[in-house]
Amino acid sequence: MKKSKGEYCPHCGALMVEHKHSLGVGLVESLRRIWECGGGPIKLKELKLTYNQESNFQKLRYWGLVAKADHNNKRGGEWLITPKGDLFLTGKYVVGKHAYSFRGKLTRREAPMVTIHEIDREGIYYVKYSEYLERMNPKGEKIQMELNLGI
Repeated sequence: MKKSKGEYCPHCGALMVEHKHSLGVGLVESLRRIWECGGGPIKLKELKLTYNQESNFQKLRYWGLVAKADHNNKRGGEWLITPKGDLFLTGKYVVGKHAYSFRGKLTRREAPMVTIHEIDREGIYYVKYSEYLERMNPKGEKIQMELNLGI
C-alpha cells in the first residue's frame, strides 16, 4: 500500500502516503497517564497532557493500547485503556516498535518487538504487576484471568 512521494488520488486529489509512527516515551507517558486516572472512559483534556501528547494520543490505537469509548464519535469523545494497554505497562505484552497508517487507519505493524522496558529505560512509567492486579481486584479475591489478546 505504500505510495511513492508525489502520487495523488485521481478522485479527490489527496496525497497518497503511508505514515510511519514509532512508539516512544511521549506516547508511553500518555498511556500511563490514562492508567493513573482509572483507565477511562475519560476526555483527553482531563489527562492534562502536553499539546504534543494530546495531538498524538490517538496513535496509541495503532498498537491496540487505547480505544475510543464511543466508536461512533469521530471527533473528541472519551478514551479508555485496553487490556493490551494495561499489560503493556506491566511489561507482560510486547508490540512492534513501528506502526503504519494510511488516512488514519492502521495498515501494518513492524518489528523490532519491544516491551515498555525498551522504551522507558528509566522505569518511570512502568506499572508493577502487583499494582495492576490490585487495581483489577481491589478486594483481594482469588481470580483467574483469561485474556483473548487477538495477536
